[in-house]
Amino acid sequence: MENNKRVMVAVSVASLYLEPTFTSELVTQALKGEDLVVLDYKNKWLKVKQWDDYISWIHDSYIEEYNSQFLNNNIKDNQVLMSMNEMIEYGYSLIGTPYLWGGKSKLGFDCSGFIQTLLRLRGIKFPRDCSQQIKYINMKKIDLENSDIGDLIFFKENKSISHIGIFVNSNGCFLHCSGEVKINSINSKNKVYYSDRLELLFHSIYRIENDT
Repeated sequence: MENNKRVMVAVSVASLYLEPTFTSELVTQALKGEDLVVLDYKNKWLKVKQWDDYISWIHDSYIEEYNSQFLNNNIKDNQVLMSMNEMIEYGYSLIGTPYLWGGKSKLGFDCSGFIQTLLRLRGIKFPRDCSQQIKYINMKKIDLENSDIGDLIFFKENKSISHIGIFVNSNGCFLHCSGEVKINSINSKNKVYYSDRLELLFHSIYRIENDT
């Protein structure tokens, strides 16, 4: 298969791996109809780049020929982006979805995949992993006291950014995926959602300035 050829995901949810083998680490997922650029091909495995520039390996049983008409229709069907409140409401609907390393579908999310999925509903091309997400260029750092709906909260463990959540109100509650999608807070006055563990890991809060 020639490099830089475009293919499409043919199954509902496709697993993508670090190396071209099913025994390798699951690093992310792709959804049916997603457009992939082929960078390399090895023993029925394709090294591909996704819409967020993330690079991984997918087995060729998960893909089909590129169909521009399908993509054009899909873009038309989804061209109206969600408002902030609609995005948060959708996030609430995912509460209880289990944690899955590399996951970014209703079958399971990891923390960064969950946030990336929500922000994409607003047309934001947000990076895939926490270590990349905190470097996103269209963000500014803000104080916890000024946090509001849609702001992002990052956590650090062993000197590395390891977790992310998104604020759902002005009272310090945020959605995140840890064990499952759920609500927490680092405000000790919030008796229902407070997490002392997350407060200890708390690192910084950022607001996306340009959401297009």
